[in-house]
Amino acid sequence: MRGHLGPAQVVSGNLVVWSHIVLIISSLWIPCFAETYEELFRKAAEYASQGKFDEAIRSYQAALQQRPNAPEALSNLSVAYHSAGYDQEAVETARQSLRVAPDLLAPNLILGLALTQLGRSSEAIAPLAKALELNPGSRDAALGLAAAKMGVGEVAGAAAIYQRQFDNAPEDADALYGVAITTERLAEAASRRLSKAPGGAALFNRLLHDYLIDRGETALAAEALENAAPPSNVQPSSETRLLYEATRGLAERSRQAFLRLVEITPHSWQTHLFLGDLNRQQRKFPEAITHYETAARLKPSLAGAALGLGTVYWELGAFDRAGPYLQEALRMNPRAMQAKFELGNIAVRQRRDQEAVKILEDYLMTAPDSPAAHADLGRALLHLGRYQEAVPHLEAASSIDEHGDIHFQLANALQQLGRKAEAEQAIAESKRIRARELEREQKLRLGR
Repeated sequence: MRGHLGPAQVVSGNLVVWSHIVLIISSLWIPCFAETYEELFRKAAEYASQGKFDEAIRSYQAALQQRPNAPEALSNLSVAYHSAGYDQEAVETARQSLRVAPDLLAPNLILGLALTQLGRSSEAIAPLAKALELNPGSRDAALGLAAAKMGVGEVAGAAAIYQRQFDNAPEDADALYGVAITTERLAEAASRRLSKAPGGAALFNRLLHDYLIDRGETALAAEALENAAPPSNVQPSSETRLLYEATRGLAERSRQAFLRLVEITPHSWQTHLFLGDLNRQQRKFPEAITHYETAARLKPSLAGAALGLGTVYWELGAFDRAGPYLQEALRMNPRAMQAKFELGNIAVRQRRDQEAVKILEDYLMTAPDSPAAHADLGRALLHLGRYQEAVPHLEAASSIDEHGDIHFQLANALQQLGRKAEAEQAIAESKRIRARELEREQKLRLGR
């Protein structure tokens, strides 16, 4: 009959009605079954403690949907981002947390560490100093601040922080490695000042002799010792002698720190990096490669290991193998200027002169007094026929011309510019240097 439903229709109709009821009830009960902010926060913290940082990030993000400006969740999220290697996200989240609660330790620390990792050391110093102020005993804040100061060239400030941390924790390998590296850098800077001080050249050659002996280069050490006798009319002043003693003291402190590092942490990345450097300096390249590769396995983000491997292959003339390591070192540490110089040198040697000019001009903006970089840039410009530009760079490199080739290239550029008299002088100097080098080689062969 019209208006009556059959059995099948009744069942169907009931199902439709029931399905609507279920949907309505489900929608009403969803909030009751959703995880609370506290539950999401605890879950995220548990994921982070297990090293599951991506899962922790998702849980903190879900918690923040319920409390968008919760400083503790923002702080922990920045830590998770940094731990997972998402440093740009860590920076943004830490700053968001600090806008809500500027005196929290963790976001100040993470902001500084992440900025340092991104190569933005100058920005990192303030939040790391704040973190250390909030917790003077924070090892991570102290070492992070020291690393940031190294990143902006404040070596003495970094050295003081590393030394203080090592004094407080004599088994801290990171602090000891920092002491060794910073004192080595300070010794290098002092030795450069010594070489230019009145009467300091002879004292500098004494230090050079000791350094070459440590490297096993006895012939070159003997030559340095010959130059260590000051001319009778040039005697070092008392200030120069004090600088010599200070330089020698810094070099010895650095050496002792490295030896102590090997003693207390024989299998650490720091020890392998040091032994890689030591073997490379002694030209024991297979051993150096082994140590650098071990350091890289222990700490994959270690720019020093990539730089060491690149430099070894560069010194061996294996430029195609050196290039990727040097580029990786620059990616991890944009201030790795040695890597930039070596990449520029490789580009010149491989006659990629346009690329070489770009790299070396950039390098010289940071290190304008590098004669080796001036020499390479002058060569690249000479290859490109840019003689006028090449001349000042080749002239700036003339002080390191040991074989006469730089003066020969300078003569070539001057000849092309029609400056014949100057070209003849450069050729004469090239011949004089070559004759002197030949005489020196003969003396070395005779063991004199």
